[in-house]
Amino acid sequence: MERVSDDLMSQWSRAGHEVTCFTTPGSGMSAREYELIEVPGKPGRYSALWRRRVARLVLRESWDIIFSVSAAAHGCLARQSSYPVVMQAHGTAWNELRTKVRSVHPVDWLRAAAKLIGLIRDLINYPRYARIISVNASVRSALDEVPFRRFAAEPRLIENGVAAGLGSARREQTETDAAPRIGFVGRLHREKNARVVVELGTELGWPTKIIGGGPELKDLQGLSGHSVTFLGSLDHGSVLEELRQLDVLIVPSLHREGLTLTVLEALAQSVPVVISPQIAEAMTDLPAGVIRSATDTASMREAVFRARLLRPELPADRSLVYAGNKYISLFEELVQ
Repeated sequence: MERVSDDLMSQWSRAGHEVTCFTTPGSGMSAREYELIEVPGKPGRYSALWRRRVARLVLRESWDIIFSVSAAAHGCLARQSSYPVVMQAHGTAWNELRTKVRSVHPVDWLRAAAKLIGLIRDLINYPRYARIISVNASVRSALDEVPFRRFAAEPRLIENGVAAGLGSARREQTETDAAPRIGFVGRLHREKNARVVVELGTELGWPTKIIGGGPELKDLQGLSGHSVTFLGSLDHGSVLEELRQLDVLIVPSLHREGLTLTVLEALAQSVPVVISPQIAEAMTDLPAGVIRSATDTASMREAVFRARLLRPELPADRSLVYAGNKYISLFEELVQ
């Protein structure tokens, strides 16, 4: 979420708007082009105390629009603000609750209690927002599934955008090339399914880069062969540089996510992408340069050979400028 917010606020600032961001400590946001204020609290968490502190700071000033990343403005700020508050929804507590309840892992059942509390908070706060914006079609559908929901206005969809890339450093491919350079970017968790990428690279001896950390790291390292390299968690600039070196990015998630930022950034770097059916499920049309594949290694192997022949481009309506302008148009509607 931080990267999306950082990109959007930088884009709004470049367009001539005054932007101030109140955030948690250690957010990693650049703030090169807007004012950044870190409010004391737990890093990366919107605690009740942090929300009250933010509300006191925000409500003493005058604004045209208050923009809430996820549930940051839940509580005092959404309830007391005399200015329009817009929420950017990245998911729903209801969807997370159902996922935990359906899990086969008992620890997830225990975590479901926290998601139930989150659902109650959402139901109380949703009507307080002037608009709720979903960042992809999957989130938009999830909002419609929340029971007992009430909104001040119908939620809108503004899909995330990314900055234009610098182009790929991948080799010119022919059908006889034997060793495409493949990669995975994301959290090493069972739902992200990095295992199939590790197995593919190990089985075929393809140069494979795994970017990210998580609970499956040690298990995946134990499965991997000499052709698989684990790079750990990298800063955003380093991730983009690694993407440019790939012939094909594989996004084999078992969770319905829609067109993720990682996919968009690969396309922006002219790198083709193989995605799972779950990723594709939330999209009506696949962008040029994206191929859907089942997540077994045989299907993935065939999809990689097809994908590496493509010449992908970032769709114009998924650029950062396009997304930023859509938000500005909405803000202008609300302040007229």
